[in-house]
Amino acid sequence: LHSEITMDFEEAKTSFDTLVRQINIISQRKAFLEWIKDDYTGAEPLDPGIIEARINLQKLSNELRSALPFEGVLESESIQAPTVGEDAGLTKENTVHLDSFLYDALEEERLVDEGRLPRSCCKKCGSKDTEE
Repeated sequence: LHSEITMDFEEAKTSFDTLVRQINIISQRKAFLEWIKDDYTGAEPLDPGIIEARINLQKLSNELRSALPFEGVLESESIQAPTVGEDAGLTKENTVHLDSFLYDALEEERLVDEGRLPRSCCKKCGSKDTEE
């Protein structure tokens, strides 16, 4: 139950500019603009169908995020730590699982800035309550 918002090109530019100016944390503004660049621009013009599909996927991601635990892992699932390769040695104790469909780079930055998602852990005790 949502109303369709329509606007012309100039209204869209003004709204976009207003939106960008409301992102006060520079790292989040940069992440947002990087996301726009990655998802909505490129060498080839995007088909309107692709843009609509991305919008629908984002809506689905938002709905799932509200219905799943923060980590995106249900009790019935079992995440196994890698034993070979560059990620060997990662464990539940020194790693936080974050589903990239549920949380894109911009959302991840927001979680870090809010203190809900650590970027590192203490090598001595394993605590994720660290400062950069």
